Amino acid sequence: QEELLGGDHIDVAGTLQNMAQVKKHSDLTESLALYEKSLAIIVGIYGHNHQNVADTLHQMGGVQLGMKKHAEAIDTYHQALEIYSSLLGPSHPDVAATMTYIGQALEKSGKEAEAEGFFQQAVEIWDSMGAR
Repeated sequence: QEELLGGDHIDVAGTLQNMAQVKKHSDLTESLALYEKSLAIIVGIYGHNHQNVADTLHQMGGVQLGMKKHAEAIDTYHQALEIYSSLLGPSHPDVAATMTYIGQALEKSGKEAEAEGFFQQAVEIWDSMGAR
């Protein structure tokens, strides 16, 4: 596919993400590398402030969390949160979900009080949508 379309084509990025998703079950290091390569393509096409960028960052944060790289996961999730908030607004379900994952990463790194704040913000968003 890369030969046919070129290394910077959106379909190549999608295939890399599919491969990364599969690798999540067997090789987190390889999964993260595939997501990083996909992210570089997506940023090159759309720029940094795009939902596909946020979605990819969100997936990368999950891999980092699985690798117990909590500080990296927190940073990656924060990047996704910033994009989601700016594009979708502060009360969107993707914002709430990302806040929940930030809370989980904080909790796993021993920052329970900070985690609680993120969990509470997520609950407030869910409540405002009548989702709880």
